[in-house]
Amino acid sequence: MTAAGSLRPADVPDAALALGIVRRAKVRRAADVPQVHRPWLAAIGIGLITVGDQRAVRSGKLEDPLGAWWAGLRTLLTAEVTDIYDIDPRITALATLTVVTQELLSERWRFQHRVEQVMVDRGDWDSFGRPQRHASAHPAEAALDLLRLFGVLDGTKLTPLGSWAHAELQGVVPPQITPQMPAKDLLAQLAGRDRVDAGNRAGRWFGDRSPEQIAAELVAVAADATPAERMIVVELIGGLGEDAVAACRGTETSATMAPHLRSLAYQFGQAPAPGADDVVWLATEYAHADLACHDVSDAATARYTAMETLAAADLELNAGGLDRIAACGHPYAADVAATLTDVAGAPIPVQQLKISLTRACWRRVLLPENATLGLLHRVIQMLFGWDGDHLHIFSVGHRHYADRFHWLEETVDEDSIRLHQALPHPKATLRYTYDLGATWRHEILLEKILDQQLTHPECESGRGDNPIEYYDPDDPEDPEPFDPDAINNRLRRLAGAGR
Repeated sequence: MTAAGSLRPADVPDAALALGIVRRAKVRRAADVPQVHRPWLAAIGIGLITVGDQRAVRSGKLEDPLGAWWAGLRTLLTAEVTDIYDIDPRITALATLTVVTQELLSERWRFQHRVEQVMVDRGDWDSFGRPQRHASAHPAEAALDLLRLFGVLDGTKLTPLGSWAHAELQGVVPPQITPQMPAKDLLAQLAGRDRVDAGNRAGRWFGDRSPEQIAAELVAVAADATPAERMIVVELIGGLGEDAVAACRGTETSATMAPHLRSLAYQFGQAPAPGADDVVWLATEYAHADLACHDVSDAATARYTAMETLAAADLELNAGGLDRIAACGHPYAADVAATLTDVAGAPIPVQQLKISLTRACWRRVLLPENATLGLLHRVIQMLFGWDGDHLHIFSVGHRHYADRFHWLEETVDEDSIRLHQALPHPKATLRYTYDLGATWRHEILLEKILDQQLTHPECESGRGDNPIEYYDPDDPEDPEPFDPDAINNRLRRLAGAGR
């Protein structure tokens, strides 16, 4: 077994022989032999095989053939129907079924394009780029292949089994967002999405509503919403501007929404800073939203969010801060306090990053994993001697992050994402582009995660002189040599200014 739960390449030929499949002499990975890999994944998804400690054990019996078939199909859809937007593959499968069964499209590119149109109209894919990942099949082609393999389609027609599967997919796939959708259903779809994605999808619901009408409808359903949904309400209202924020102050507001609106009014200069009670309540709200939207077993995001929020009231996430959270009156206060108690005093892991401008010019730096991309931007400026007079963008997958005050389209606030989210495991990478005209591209690699104390970002090593930002062939200048001591002095001052 591999760490990911697949067969080891060395075992694939024997598995192929057991299944009566012609063996390949050498296999790079199990996925290269789909006749073996697919049944293996399906058996795990159905529950016939249990994987643990890099061992596979037979478990369970096939007592519900239809349920097992459906579980196997869902498992393979998840494994093979992937796109750059991380959309639920069942949505892609339903769009593929809709196009194949309702339209006669003999040409492959027309079929792909039509599925893309359906997905864009739903708000799931972007109209400006192709959805497939590098070196992967187009998601619609991958879905079509599996739907035919599992007997959902016979050519372009639904089989009886396919009609049942089609109804199941319609029952689990979220409906398309329209102006007629109830506000509470809109929030359920948007919860957990980033600001750009949520804003783009919500725009389909706004329709002809005025900003004041939008704010009023959202506030009206926020009382019974989840914390994650209330945060979407705040993001949307804030994005509508000061008039929408001001309109909310005159509405009757629930106790669960009032702290949000007071904080929002403060951000727009319409109210004084929130008091300590509001700050503690909001820290609890934000932490619960993080726990709901991320893996609950990993409370790091909730911990860092609570630490940052409490700091606004000069509070720490220690015993006193946890006691205040537990007693703040929030509906989930006890659950949040209990979860944070287990992680509050743990050391913050340190990431070792290699930031490369070219092969001959790179820097190695240590940063705590709770550092935001906003802090990483300031560190990079010091590492390479940039003067900071130009725009910059971080690219993490298909998402782009920048300074929120630069108002770059289709970007998310760089202070809303931390290193442990952007670089979740060793060998993960992201890109930093400085000066969107000259496009100085920096490749950032997470080399390792360290268990050590760190009081400030530290430059460990590097190679190559600082780049010349404004090169003039008529007035050439010498590059500034790489000086780790000078860089670390600046990084220490940066850490002190942030306290």
